Amino acid sequence: MKPQVKPKSTMALRAKAACPFHSLSNLVDLKFVVDAPTERGGANLGPTPTDMACSTLVGCSRVIANRYAKSFGVDIGDFSFEATSELIVAP
Repeated sequence: MKPQVKPKSTMALRAKAACPFHSLSNLVDLKFVVDAPTERGGANLGPTPTDMACSTLVGCSRVIANRYAKSFGVDIGDFSFEATSELIVAP
């Protein structure tokens, strides 16, 4: 049995940040900071933007995998995977 396609609902997403200096984004509503390591001029106070991108990919993929599996009546249970990235630094 093929799952029915449901219309997508719309959600407004927002992130508000205070940015006290060039590398630091203090996400006020979400209660965390994004920063660069000291080698790149930051204070190393939190994950880098690249760390956040990989984390977001992993988190979203988990939700989507479960949603698709559920639509086919499958319980995929626990699983793990990882995302890696390579930051190319311009000379």
